[in-house]
Amino acid sequence: MENERLRAQRRLRGWSQEDVVRGLVGVGIEIGERQIGVTRQLISRWERGVTSPRAPYPKLLCLLFQASAEELGPAVSYARRAGDGTLAAYTSAA
Repeated sequence: MENERLRAQRRLRGWSQEDVVRGLVGVGIEIGERQIGVTRQLISRWERGVTSPRAPYPKLLCLLFQASAEELGPAVSYARRAGDGTLAAYTSAA
């Protein structure tokens, strides 16, 4: 299943997938996440529904887009439910 909401949020802001990569790295640094390895190809895979983001990416995506996991689509929302319970603080409506 494609994650059209994630793609739509990116396009709404006029961001490229590379912009999302840079943003995720920046947010990760700001909140003290360990070195993250995110690529444009990984963003593309999330948007196409090939894979779902795994921790810490759902949290970082929510912070970057200032949106809840539900607003970013099923892949991010599912990752939140299946993963780290501490994500709740980052996924409430912005």
